Amino acid sequence: MRSGRSCALWQLDPQLVADADGVVFAHHVEVRDEERFAGKPIVDVGVKAGINRQKAAATS
Repeated sequence: MRSGRSCALWQLDPQLVADADGVVFAHHVEVRDEERFAGKPIVDVGVKAGINRQKAAATS
């Protein structure tokens, strides 16, 4: 799976989203079309927290 700035250029495969147990948004910009993730547990943190506090973010 890709990460970083390139994510703004493509969307996740809908089947990948459907198969996911949850979603982690580690970002500094708005996540577009969040309704794609409806019904999924979501962790929404800034990039720094997503990198520095991975375990805490994963259990919140």
